[in-house]
Amino acid sequence: MKGDYLEMSIMKILKHPDTRIRLASSAVVNFNKQLTLLVNDMLETMRKKAGVGLAAPQIGVLEQIVVIEYKNKQQILINPKIISGEGSDIMEEACLSVPEQAGYVDRFTQLTVQAQDINGKVFEITETNYFARIIQHELDHLKGVLFIDKIIPEDQLERI
Repeated sequence: MKGDYLEMSIMKILKHPDTRIRLASSAVVNFNKQLTLLVNDMLETMRKKAGVGLAAPQIGVLEQIVVIEYKNKQQILINPKIISGEGSDIMEEACLSVPEQAGYVDRFTQLTVQAQDINGKVFEITETNYFARIIQHELDHLKGVLFIDKIIPEDQLERI
C-alpha cells in the first residue's frame, strides 16, 4: 500500500523562443489533489534545475501558480496579485527558460502580494529585496513576460 506518498516527477522546462511561454495564464479554480501533485512536481523540478523560482507556464501549464524556494524559505503563490510595491533596485537576473543569458532589470525592493494557498485560502505577504525580486520575476511569467523583455541596455546602465 502506498498510503499518502505522492511520487514526484521532473517536468520539462520550456525554453525561449518557445511561444508557449509567452501565453497568459488563467486563474486556478480547482484546489484539489491534482493541484497538490502539480505544485510538488514544480518544486521538485525547480530544485533539480537549481532554480529559486518556477512558474507553471514554464512547464507548459497555463495556470497562475508560482513556487519559490530561497534560503530555506518556501512560498507557494496561487492566483497571485501585486497589491503594492515600492523602492527600486537594479540587479542582474537569469531564468531557467532563458539559459545562458542574464541581464540587469529594475524591480521593486518591497512588495505586497495577495494570493491563495494550496487549499484556496486567501493570504497576503510582504517581502523585500531578493525574495521580492524573485516573486516579481515569476509573476511576470504568468503574463507571458520574460526578464529579457525588461533588460536595461548597457549604455543606459552607465547613466543610472
